[in-house]
Amino acid sequence: FVNNMRISKACQLLANTTLSASEICYACGFNNVNHFNRVFKSTVGLSPTQYRASCRKDGSGEAQA
Repeated sequence: FVNNMRISKACQLLANTTLSASEICYACGFNNVNHFNRVFKSTVGLSPTQYRASCRKDGSGEAQA
């Protein structure tokens, strides 16, 4: 449950800020970037970088994952 909340916040930050993925990782309460990337990808289906790119591409501010 807690990871889902953290990932939800990370999605918002990825879509709406220019913070780096590692800055977002720490801002959302993760202590390890590799763990954050692994949890993000298993939850969302995309890496944080891919998620941000899909948000930018479709222009809606949210990926279609």
